[in-house]
Amino acid sequence: MDIVMVGSAGCMRELSWQILEDNSNQWNIVGYVDVTGENGEIEVAGYTIPYIGDDNYLLSLDKDVNVVISVGNPYLRKQIYRKYKINKHIKFPSIILKSANVCKDLIFGEGCIITMGAVISTNVSIGDFVFMN
Repeated sequence: MDIVMVGSAGCMRELSWQILEDNSNQWNIVGYVDVTGENGEIEVAGYTIPYIGDDNYLLSLDKDVNVVISVGNPYLRKQIYRKYKINKHIKFPSIILKSANVCKDLIFGEGCIITMGAVISTNVSIGDFVFMN
């Protein structure tokens, strides 16, 4: 499935690399959006991720799009979600990389990110937009 990354700093770059290196081919990064207006491409471990716009790009979409809020600061992630949730076409899938060791009975909310090497045991429930690295 296609996804759009939000942010352009270290968290986005590391998560993009992990998604691109994860061989499950579940996610295809189509580009990134960022409020700084950095109009260019980002190189991540030999992969090119194009800049596709700022917040207005996502807020004006009239078709469904999967968005990953790849920002490390939890407060900022929450602010970004609050801004984007007004567009009902923006979906926030949870990303659980296959190299994460996650028990099958994990209950999680929307927009969670579980990265390479993370371990989550049995009988665990996590909320929305949790980032485990």
